[in-house]
Amino acid sequence: MKYKDVNDFEVLYLVEENQSEYKNVIFEKYKPILKKIAYFYYLKLKNYGFDYDDCFQEALIGLNHAIDSFDFNKDALFYTFALVCIRSRLNSFVSKSLGNKNKILNESMFFNKDDLYEIENIVPVYFDDLHLSFYEKVLKFKNSLNDTQSQIFELKYNGFTNKEIGELLEINPRIVYNNVCYIRDRMLMSNFKLS
Repeated sequence: MKYKDVNDFEVLYLVEENQSEYKNVIFEKYKPILKKIAYFYYLKLKNYGFDYDDCFQEALIGLNHAIDSFDFNKDALFYTFALVCIRSRLNSFVSKSLGNKNKILNESMFFNKDDLYEIENIVPVYFDDLHLSFYEKVLKFKNSLNDTQSQIFELKYNGFTNKEIGELLEINPRIVYNNVCYIRDRMLMSNFKLS
């Protein structure tokens, strides 16, 4: 499957029209992103007995929820909404797993102070005006870019390397690098920050 050839809105429209077999198209498109997010959580949590496959499965459930509950009437990108749903699902999974159910196991493990700091920062995502305005800014900035730059921005924001982005979009990593530099310049010029 070619990442760049799948238009989220077209496929989601078909899914909304009860053609659920098209869900697999979205799953295939987002598979590299799901793997990357699941691997990030796994690296942070493997010392607590978490398994990569469990993290990946929770990421899939989050994406499925995003597909089922995406609202076309809102001025939002599916990509942004999907990331929020995926991370929220993983955060909930972590919170439940580290709760009372595994209290004895968790307390019996050696915790590095830095690891505890990382785990404490993993909390469910709740939307407030601050978060909404941030995502509106991301959406506005992303929409100001051309299609290729927009896809590169999405993938770079999600932690992909230039080489990985080049492979996904089937373009030379040097072109990816040039576009990343251009996007950073645009961000600086518009005083837009991701944090």
